[in-house]
Amino acid sequence: METKTKRIIQFNDFIGGSLQGEIVASYDSLVKAFGPPNSQGDGYKISTEWCLMDTKANLKFSLYDYKETNLYSGGMQSVKKFRARKTYSWHIGYCDRRDIFNIEVREAIQEQIKNSI
Repeated sequence: METKTKRIIQFNDFIGGSLQGEIVASYDSLVKAFGPPNSQGDGYKISTEWCLMDTKANLKFSLYDYKETNLYSGGMQSVKKFRARKTYSWHIGYCDRRDIFNIEVREAIQEQIKNSI
């Protein structure tokens, strides 16, 4: 059986970045595609975060939620309930402003999610 190398991999040293786009997916589909979240976020506004790298474009970025759980406000849903939602518009954050992200990398994220289902 041939093993295909994943284009998008976890990366542990991602720091900073800002919202550059969104991608709609379930928590479970992201875990299947990229493994469990490798960051705890900030424990306030962000409860779930993947720090990732596109090996082809050499671009570091993150997928994360924003102000969606009771970590941010006591009356909101728990992290567990948030992660059980059918879909969510996950935030995509990165520091680099190259247009390549909005086209090529977004397509690579979607392709890896699709191939993991």
